Amino acid sequence: MTSPNASEGKTTTLSNLAVAFAASGLRTVVVDCDLRRPRLHAFFRVANTTGFTSVLLGNVGLTKALQPVRGQERLLVLASGPLPPNPSELLSSRRAAELFQSLSSQADVVLVDSPPCLPVTDALVLSQRVDSTILVTTAGTTTQKAAARAVEMLLQVNAPLAGAVLNGVSVESGYGRYTYGYSAAQPAPEAHQNGNGKVEELGRRARRRSRRTT
Repeated sequence: MTSPNASEGKTTTLSNLAVAFAASGLRTVVVDCDLRRPRLHAFFRVANTTGFTSVLLGNVGLTKALQPVRGQERLLVLASGPLPPNPSELLSSRRAAELFQSLSSQADVVLVDSPPCLPVTDALVLSQRVDSTILVTTAGTTTQKAAARAVEMLLQVNAPLAGAVLNGVSVESGYGRYTYGYSAAQPAPEAHQNGNGKVEELGRRARRRSRRTT
């Protein structure tokens, strides 16, 4: 998961997605490959003394470096570990490729946090190691030019670009008026306009239709 620039909600989006996968019963591992400004350890309140770089350099085994998340029994975190002087070189190494293979064999889902793709090349390197790449943007912050350039750069290296996430959309805005907000589901427009009684009535109709079709 990457973004055009910093502070566009990439790490927050990845963290929420990881919790959702784990809650659904999938063995999930999140990996902090932002070896410049790592933040995943702070999100999940785990240590960052050892992690991805520690395993790559042979200082600790993968099993020992993976840290459980309190309250999430199916979720493990591989923090970034000590920051290296040459992140792009480290991420493009054969040892990094082997580490990703080991991670994929131990989990149902592996989510990789990376730096933004416009300032540095790390995300472009990582896109060659994964099955899918997601671009995270933020309404009112990410410019159309930056988003287009990020997509262009990812496609130039044949990144498996699956799609994009748009953060920061309110229900009142033009983006989310007829859909769901990012933080919480909103009622359909008809129900929203006609008050709680209408919402309850729509719910009852939906349940009746469900019983008729099952």
